[in-house]
Amino acid sequence: MIRDIRLSDVPTILGSSNNPSPWELWNICAGHIEEPPRFSAASDWRRMLKDAAVAGIQSRYRCTLTKTEAVDPPASCVRLYDLLTITSQGDLPLVGRCDALLLKQVSGDVFNAVWKRPAGIEAPLADIAKAQLYMQAYNLKAIAIFVLAGGGENEGLVELSYDPVFAADIADRVNAFRQSILDNNEPSPDFKVDWKALEARYLPTIAAPPLDLRDRPEITAIKDNYTTAVSRKSAHSRVGKEIDAEVEERKAQLKSVLGNHASAILSDGSSVAFKQINVKEQRRPPSSYQRIDIQPAGGQLN
Repeated sequence: MIRDIRLSDVPTILGSSNNPSPWELWNICAGHIEEPPRFSAASDWRRMLKDAAVAGIQSRYRCTLTKTEAVDPPASCVRLYDLLTITSQGDLPLVGRCDALLLKQVSGDVFNAVWKRPAGIEAPLADIAKAQLYMQAYNLKAIAIFVLAGGGENEGLVELSYDPVFAADIADRVNAFRQSILDNNEPSPDFKVDWKALEARYLPTIAAPPLDLRDRPEITAIKDNYTTAVSRKSAHSRVGKEIDAEVEERKAQLKSVLGNHASAILSDGSSVAFKQINVKEQRRPPSSYQRIDIQPAGGQLN
């Protein structure tokens, strides 16, 4: 019997995990080999810590979190697991409005080695990909990942705006993997996925120099359409879904072009950047996609 793709399989499909390898995962899903038991910090989280952690978050930040209604989207590997609707943000240190909170537990060593970065707490690209799939499946505009290290010695909050370009790319890769199982198109045992290429495309870093796009006027047009949509959004006290969707679409187009560059110089001399933001004691790196800073020709990015 074919086992469907799960959200926990996404890192292997994208190439960021080799436990199991893509070949092993293919054969597990195809029913050719038995799936080995896997210890997961997440399973321990669900059994022992989740209720206490949620209560602690609500008490500390005076926010209200409610269980998100379970609806399994068609043709998706996403199932509701640790997603909570943010009914009231309270004192949660957020840049903007977030629709939901995604709970994540990691060991202290993993937190320090993987999540803690010079720009602040930053999610690995595999977790960003999972969050994007959540947002795509449940029509969410922004999500916050609350990561708890070990028994609570460290914590961090990572905000992500929906990036439809990234989400569609990940969904295409997941669906292609699923289709290869249905077609009985087994990969070779040494099959690997180029994870670094995906990381270079979607994970911006402040250290990367500004991308020179002065010979690409079509990108300037996207920027102009974005600023126009933002102006239209600001002019309406009740923002229509159409305007909101256009803002996010243009933002995602700019994000996709910039790739691992946090900023770029455009053909009209203006500059655009996804910014690091300070929120109380926490910092949001450019991968949060939350804020775009646009400066006219001759201006300096803040």
